[in-house]
Amino acid sequence: MDCPPIIFLVFNRPEQTRRVFERIRAARPKKLLVAADGPRGNNSNDALRCAEVRRIFNNIDWECEVTRAFSDVNKGCARAVSESITYGMDLFGEAIILEDDCLPDLSFFSYCAELLEVYRNDNRVICISGNNYQNGNWRGDGSFYFSKYPHCWGWATWERSWKHFDLNMRFWPSYRDSERLAARCPLREERDFWIRMGDRCFRSEIDTWDIQWLLSCWHADGLAALPNRNLVENIGFGPDATHTVSTNSQLQQSALRLDNLTHPTVVAACHEADNFTFLHHYRIPVFRPTFLQSIRMKLGAWKQAFLNARQ
Repeated sequence: MDCPPIIFLVFNRPEQTRRVFERIRAARPKKLLVAADGPRGNNSNDALRCAEVRRIFNNIDWECEVTRAFSDVNKGCARAVSESITYGMDLFGEAIILEDDCLPDLSFFSYCAELLEVYRNDNRVICISGNNYQNGNWRGDGSFYFSKYPHCWGWATWERSWKHFDLNMRFWPSYRDSERLAARCPLREERDFWIRMGDRCFRSEIDTWDIQWLLSCWHADGLAALPNRNLVENIGFGPDATHTVSTNSQLQQSALRLDNLTHPTVVAACHEADNFTFLHHYRIPVFRPTFLQSIRMKLGAWKQAFLNARQ
């Protein structure tokens, strides 16, 4: 199966960009969009580093239709990433999205290719992620499971899904207080966490796009496919990063291989996995659950699994 089109988002980190680009070269996509944000005016090193990154793509040594979208001005994380994905979806209709610090295993490309094809017309599935933060817990009966959490350090999606994205979150005021959000986050502590994060993004207090994407996915009642092995390593932790400045052992997972895909029998969120994700991935350090709260989350997951089994 051919590698799907790739949207490669880069900025000013030549070392990481070269490493990720070597994996893209090995996958040999026939279509590639390289989108680069412009240098910041208040950073004297950016112009040189951005220029060095862009030179990496001067010599594409395989048969590939390459589109270069290099910005002369710095748009910032939120606009640069979201506008580039929109441009890529207009070009390709569906694509793999990689940032310059997301280093995938080669099996990530075939995993995305198969799932993009299988779930192309299934509106329940909104995206495909290469990330797994389940600490070795295998979820469900397939090589991947479905989740309400669309991790995006190496992922893929379709134009039909990206149309739900709204950077300005115009849907948020009504959705925030709705029963639909309460159903997505039945535990009050989890719901409060995402209301706080959503409110901050709605007020443009955070220069990001991924929280808006997550909440847009929820508003669209979408599910993400997540592998039962982590397929993408984030190599961007450090002082040059925008958001991942400090190291985090929970998130710095090595990329593993996943072959011979088996599909889960049910297209439904794995609530046990989603609860684990909130407790161990998102809530640190904002929310530290009590023992009773942890038990409540586990009971909720078991109840939901029982109801799913009866359907």
